[in-house]
Amino acid sequence: MKLFSKTDVGKRREINEDYIYTSDKPVGNLPNLFIVADGMGGTVDGDKASQEITKQMVSWFESLPTEIFEDKNGKNLETEWSKKLNQINERILATEPDSGSTYVGAIVGENFTTVASVGDSRCYIFDAKDHLQQVTVDDNLGFLAFKKKWDDYMKSENRRQLKPAELRLMRAEKETLRFKRGNNQITRCLGARKEGPVQASFTRLKNESYKALML
Repeated sequence: MKLFSKTDVGKRREINEDYIYTSDKPVGNLPNLFIVADGMGGTVDGDKASQEITKQMVSWFESLPTEIFEDKNGKNLETEWSKKLNQINERILATEPDSGSTYVGAIVGENFTTVASVGDSRCYIFDAKDHLQQVTVDDNLGFLAFKKKWDDYMKSENRRQLKPAELRLMRAEKETLRFKRGNNQITRCLGARKEGPVQASFTRLKNESYKALML
């Protein structure tokens, strides 16, 4: 495994509100661990939330027992991972309620890669044909409307396999979402006074299905 990581303050902020963690060495019983916590610049001190998320996640993964990873479908890991994200959210709300961050994390196991995300921090893969594919869901108003439209089509009685031109149209529609008004109105995050349970999205990939992973 070749590993590269970088974070940058960007052109609009005076301080970097993002935190990352990358390790291709074991983290507790994990073979590796990758985290991006994107502090929300529209809130107060987004860096406090992103730092807390990263610190808590690493510490928690270091202490996880082996049996969490023993089920073949990965549901035990997803359940415990989701619980921990909710605990972190409650801690942020109690200590820095105005601070908020989105999150994406990944673990590359022996045969499968597990990805968890909250908000619009993304995970991509480069597939066997060197195509870049987003594998996470953007928790914002525009993406959710787009996803519902195509999910409803796939569930409809008159659905059929999309033609290449239709697939290109669907992909183009998705790409234009980032230019539309309101695409930064996220529906999920950690902190930022968002009360109630945090619903993380999970993706499980066969390692053989991609050449490179990008968070």
